[in-house]
Amino acid sequence: MGKDFWKDYYLKENMEFLGDIYIDFRKTRAPIEAGFAKKVLGIQKGEKILDLCCGMGHNSVYLAKKGIQVVGVDYSHYSIKKARELMAREGVEILFWEGDAREIPWVEEFDAVVMLFNSFGYSEDDEENLKILKKIASVLKSRGRFFIEAMNRDFAVVQAKKGSDEFKVSNGYHQQVFYQFDPKSGIFRIKRIVFKTEGKREFKFSQRAYTYSELNYLTGEVGLKITGAYGGYEGDSFTLDSQSLIVIGNKR
Repeated sequence: MGKDFWKDYYLKENMEFLGDIYIDFRKTRAPIEAGFAKKVLGIQKGEKILDLCCGMGHNSVYLAKKGIQVVGVDYSHYSIKKARELMAREGVEILFWEGDAREIPWVEEFDAVVMLFNSFGYSEDDEENLKILKKIASVLKSRGRFFIEAMNRDFAVVQAKKGSDEFKVSNGYHQQVFYQFDPKSGIFRIKRIVFKTEGKREFKFSQRAYTYSELNYLTGEVGLKITGAYGGYEGDSFTLDSQSLIVIGNKR
């Protein structure tokens, strides 16, 4: 698997194979994820927000409906196309920009940046992940806020020890999921085999899992200051057992 696996993962044929199982899930998650980010960052109507790695735009649309100015960024051409279609259906105005999060062009333009749905750490190279943090610092106004969800390294270790899971979904999907973790690099790898009536498809996913101290160090290196951490979108405390490592804070 290449270091930028996501360039092939979020292609049209893969997303269409997953179909409603993915889209319906994102619809239900938007009020939870974007709603929590809005609450803990104190995002107000009229503020300008960057939704980094916005996917098909469900979180962006949720925020826009609250009167927030939103710019959504994603590398996937298919996801941006679907995000624009969703925006048109919902009757809101959002700038969706197709491109690499490491190359976003704005400077000191946003009141807040959000990276939701476990979007940070997609590169196996820490330097590449650091580039994203540098961009977040660059696009934020003075004292601008950030919300970043990463994978908790301790959770990744537990999943790897378990080895695999099997899921049956009510709409007929069936999934087998296999886990691996490299303790030297901190890379968590997942192989998902999704079964549908018309066939099956294998998906491979890799992500750098972080400890709080690692993420605290990296954000500090680029002029960002963590002010809080959560283990989930219900405001759970961050613990060893948390699947997610959600950090919030501001530009120094």
